[in-house]
Amino acid sequence: MPRVNELWHRLPESPTRALDRLLEALGRRDIVNLAAGRPGLRPPDWVLEWLADRLASGGLEPFGYTPSGGLMEAREAVAEDIWETGGPRVSWEEVILTAGGQSSVAAALHALGRAGGRVLLVEPTWFSYEPLIRSAGMEPVFVTAEPPDYRLPEEAVKEAVESGVSMILLADPDNPTGRLLTEGEARLLAELAVDHDIWLIVDEPYRTLVYEGSKVYPARYAPDHVVGVGAFSKDPGIPGWRLGYAYGPPEAIKAMERFVEYTVYCPPRPAQELVAMYLRDPRKREFRRMFQLEYRKRRDTLLKALAELAPEAGYSKPPAGMFVYADVSRYTGRGRGVTVRFAEHALRSAGVAVIPGEFFGPRQAGRLRLTFTYEPGERLVEGVRRLATALNSFKI
Repeated sequence: MPRVNELWHRLPESPTRALDRLLEALGRRDIVNLAAGRPGLRPPDWVLEWLADRLASGGLEPFGYTPSGGLMEAREAVAEDIWETGGPRVSWEEVILTAGGQSSVAAALHALGRAGGRVLLVEPTWFSYEPLIRSAGMEPVFVTAEPPDYRLPEEAVKEAVESGVSMILLADPDNPTGRLLTEGEARLLAELAVDHDIWLIVDEPYRTLVYEGSKVYPARYAPDHVVGVGAFSKDPGIPGWRLGYAYGPPEAIKAMERFVEYTVYCPPRPAQELVAMYLRDPRKREFRRMFQLEYRKRRDTLLKALAELAPEAGYSKPPAGMFVYADVSRYTGRGRGVTVRFAEHALRSAGVAVIPGEFFGPRQAGRLRLTFTYEPGERLVEGVRRLATALNSFKI
């Protein structure tokens, strides 16, 4: 057999894909899912009813190709929504649509990076960044944000940039901590990008899932050096329909569009049409208020259950996003691979799914990411009860 590209063999399996395999192996067993990185509310009925009518009566058009960068109408709607939510004013030509948020990150890395370059990550950080960076022929450089609030380690970031990186990549709101950049942190990152003439890639799929505080857009301070990327998996809630976006300087967007053109050709049309309609309908504001209230309630339910049932766990209240990032090292220790072993123990012995901290950076053993948006309140309490049982029965 001819040889395969060893790079792809060496890349680790996504922990969520590995979890899916375990869940499939467990069959119909009742599992409380505190690992799912997806919403627990579906899109509003009014947009689904509109799309059903569009698919039924639109002839062949809803099933056809679109331009590689997406439909102009959908790109215009994204640009308007970014401005409406406090972001920079961009034209539709400074926006592209992609086949999911992960595709938008990959497009940015491949189109804007260079082989042998170094990309700065602030750990804990989303587990797909490092494999995507390596797939583009680059190397990650880690600096660490410390609990409980995981604020940006400003001096470490400055030192890393000054030592030579070609790109900064981070999520805001953050995955897994829920941290929101302050205005000062956003300005600092923008200034570093300008001063060192490097790209700042800001991943924003949770930009409307904010419960306290507000989202600050670094692109407002350095529009020629910042590319924002994101997805509609969380809002309006179509993770399986794979629609993401990116916005930034025209030359960057043009290069990223070429990546889309020669990988997926174009993003899914039905998802584009649904999102265009949703973003331009004033009812989206009420829908967003509704899910923000519901997810805040679920977050507080999870935190209360943790305080009562796992009192030795450490955590802070995330102001945004979908996750509580909990320190369970008083139960598990911080040994290499310990929370990977614990997560499998929790799943098999107690029927609760969690994501181990080790996947979010080299110094994250002893921590767990817990999703509060997917399960309803009573199931969140049951999940924490099961988690506490697993913590108390785990043998280090």
